[in-house]
Amino acid sequence: MTLGNSSARSIIAYALAAMLLVITQSLFASGSGSIKGVVLDKVTGEPLIGANIVVLNTSLGGSTNVNGLFTIYVYQPVKGH
Repeated sequence: MTLGNSSARSIIAYALAAMLLVITQSLFASGSGSIKGVVLDKVTGEPLIGANIVVLNTSLGGSTNVNGLFTIYVYQPVKGH
């Protein structure tokens, strides 16, 4: 892996995190659901295997599979349980 490729992955990760933050806010407002997506290398377009996705300011996160796909499940706790 070259430094340039690492830098591109970092930029992609930050952009994805910002996008997920906005999406997550609407999911929390509606209750529960999931966030799904794919992480691709910006230069080659190939899926990034094992990339970590973290939703900023939450404990939510996940990682990509061999196809670059991820799903983060969002649940709102039931009151009284």
